[in-house]
Amino acid sequence: MIKKKNLFGPFPALLILGAMMLYFTSCKEEPLPTPLIHLGDIPEEYLATVPYQNGDVVKMMHESSKLVINYRVERSRFHNMDEPVGEDYDYQVDFTHLKPDYPTFDMRITLTAEYKKYELEGEEDPKTGHIMLKESSTDIPFINTDATGCTVLDSLEVNGHIYYDVFKLDCRHYEFPPDYEIQAHSIYTSTCYYNYAKGIIGVELSNGEKYWLYEE
Repeated sequence: MIKKKNLFGPFPALLILGAMMLYFTSCKEEPLPTPLIHLGDIPEEYLATVPYQNGDVVKMMHESSKLVINYRVERSRFHNMDEPVGEDYDYQVDFTHLKPDYPTFDMRITLTAEYKKYELEGEEDPKTGHIMLKESSTDIPFINTDATGCTVLDSLEVNGHIYYDVFKLDCRHYEFPPDYEIQAHSIYTSTCYYNYAKGIIGVELSNGEKYWLYEE
């Protein structure tokens, strides 16, 4: 009997083996995605701690020059999934931006429902909002007024108006390493005055400049 010669050698067997390996690799289970926990929206009583509405104009007066600066309010709400994905939690963010009509500094206030995750994890975290001012930041207590750097004033007189239950808030200055590309300016916000009814009532800078809420 004459045996037929295999012209292709071991190639067909290798091809079949490769196809089988590819098949079993493709059948391998993919890792399950990290479950996304929905924390919902910010409660209305917390949203009310920031009194600004979109389109409002807030007037602040420079104490020395008496210059009145108009701050236009932009307020919006969104969920953190609008930001880069990969978070384990989905929560509402309320963002208020006060933009001046004069080249000074803007003011930004952020509220989030992210605090709820600390409750889920069995941890205690103060319910606060966050204010960003000139080169500094500070926190607004939602309900707990025992926050570090917060003093509650019974009243404060500003430009002929008396405001009650005012938070005097110490601000944290941004600090950067000496070799950092962006350097912190020498003038920054040292103190912010805030209450739930009017929002930002006063701002004191590190050089002694002061800006106060101006109401006619």
